[in-house]
Amino acid sequence: MKNIFRLGSVFLASLIILSLASASLKTVSGNTGGACFLPNNYQPSVEPLNELVISANTIPYIAYFMNQQVDSVSTVTGYDATVSAYSSSLNYLNNNFDEVAFFSKGHRGLWPENIYSHMSLLDHLGYGTTDSNDIYPYTSDKFRFVFLWHCETAELYPSVEDEYGYPGMTYCFTHDNTMTEYHRDTGWIVFLGWENGSPNFWSYIPEQYPWNNYQYCHWVYYFFEMLGSGNSVWNALEYASFNVYDMDFTCTPLYYWLMGWGDMDRGLV
Repeated sequence: MKNIFRLGSVFLASLIILSLASASLKTVSGNTGGACFLPNNYQPSVEPLNELVISANTIPYIAYFMNQQVDSVSTVTGYDATVSAYSSSLNYLNNNFDEVAFFSKGHRGLWPENIYSHMSLLDHLGYGTTDSNDIYPYTSDKFRFVFLWHCETAELYPSVEDEYGYPGMTYCFTHDNTMTEYHRDTGWIVFLGWENGSPNFWSYIPEQYPWNNYQYCHWVYYFFEMLGSGNSVWNALEYASFNVYDMDFTCTPLYYWLMGWGDMDRGLV
């Protein structure tokens, strides 16, 4: 519990946004919307008990920083984060806003069962929000910023239509099959996800320097703090990495683990 209080004090201190030089962001005029999802489907075999607490404490900060740049941001957590809530929220955002920013943190499933063709985002009860059925029909290229803190969500891309439909979270959220890895000044969309497993917010970060007391919740906090102050995704990756690792993002282990597709020079909107 001591670490939770340390995290809280860091968060409160960091609410004073630093004034840092930002890249020239590409934006459109119009209204913007966003959502943060936290199903908190607890899986004791892969996460510590404190993961539930630290995740619930971190999501409000992510939503707060998103709301600095996005007109309307909703937060959906716990029992409210169902498959139908994912689809209805995506549909509402797609139909009512010109640009959308979306974040979700949880576990992933595979579908059809045990076939590595599609992904799903597990809801609070462990049911899968499937990519082609529950996401693709309710999204479009309006989803300009998407960050899925779920395992393997940046894989299966670029996607091709198979016998089951459109595989891959990246394509089903963005409807864009032309993005490349960590590009600068290319396109209008950015998608962030994980190759292999995503880390727990509670877990301490290896190879950090020189403090050795940062957890992944700190890294994601710094990342969204920078985005909330109007900076680009690339600047946010750099800022979070320098704070935790004291080095450039491309020199950290995250560069080979956290995958970015699309335009790193854009911000939340």
